[in-house]
Amino acid sequence: RRRTSCPIGVMMSRTVYWISYDDKIDYRSQHFFNSIESFTDVKVKKFNSVRPLNRHGQHLIFLQTISTCIHKLRKEIPILKRKNLLQKSFILSVDDIPFYESNPVPVIDLTGSNGRHIAGYGFTPNVEGLEHLGEKPFKERRDEFRFFGSLHGQPRRSFLRKLHQSCETNYSVMKGVDFKNKKHPKFFEKFISEPLSFDEYLYDMSLYKFSLVPKGFGHTFRFLESMAMGSVIISDDISDLQFCKNVFTEGYNYLSVGKNFTNLEEVISLCKKPEVESIARNGRETYLKHFSIKGGCLPVSTISPILSDINTSIGHKFFQP
Repeated sequence: RRRTSCPIGVMMSRTVYWISYDDKIDYRSQHFFNSIESFTDVKVKKFNSVRPLNRHGQHLIFLQTISTCIHKLRKEIPILKRKNLLQKSFILSVDDIPFYESNPVPVIDLTGSNGRHIAGYGFTPNVEGLEHLGEKPFKERRDEFRFFGSLHGQPRRSFLRKLHQSCETNYSVMKGVDFKNKKHPKFFEKFISEPLSFDEYLYDMSLYKFSLVPKGFGHTFRFLESMAMGSVIISDDISDLQFCKNVFTEGYNYLSVGKNFTNLEEVISLCKKPEVESIARNGRETYLKHFSIKGGCLPVSTISPILSDINTSIGHKFFQP
């Protein structure tokens, strides 16, 4: 009887299909896939639709969408329900709210939303080539607690208000980022400023000893950007965000005001002491060891736990060194 199965080489192929509905390339995704192809035998193929998906072999579907492209994905959800894809596929989600999680294809959330994310993905900043800015001596920096950024999420706004009431802070709220059709909360109106380029933003951060890093809807790039720039991180409680395991230690490479600001007075007091410089140094060393992008790839120490967590979610070793 004639064989109808595919050749063994095809059946055994393991591929990540990167489906991007926007022409802009997200550098986090690019670093992620560069690392996969450098450190594993899994291949990556990029498409702008799910229609070309291979019906054979074993693969992951990495869906990358932005709000203006959601309608494109919704139209293609029926394709993901095809039996020959459904039996072999998992979706890697990079949206804060995976609106397609009700479809029958299992979703592995990489975003950091709702505490369900894979350790480390999406947390790496695009600081390659700019690390030298973090070499500015700690003693030459300004003593203020600095925040430059957007006001995503009520918890972030509450954090910034509370810190401003308790210590000397320096805020710059990027104009027009969060409140395009309505006014900023009155408290922040006096802090509104024009956006900076990324290089200017990092240079600005490198001028200050302390960087305020409140969470937004999930984790924030500012955490590692601050480490890279040699600033001491002042964060709210991050115990619910997994990040990369065993990399971040409160009091060693960052400071936390704790839940409901229970550690706030202790943190402010410590920031007035000379030994706080060691926290900035430890943070920068953590960044250089675990998160500094080289040749477009994450360090093995960071990509390994991410891939291990994905393997666990799938239930077998899809990714192998």
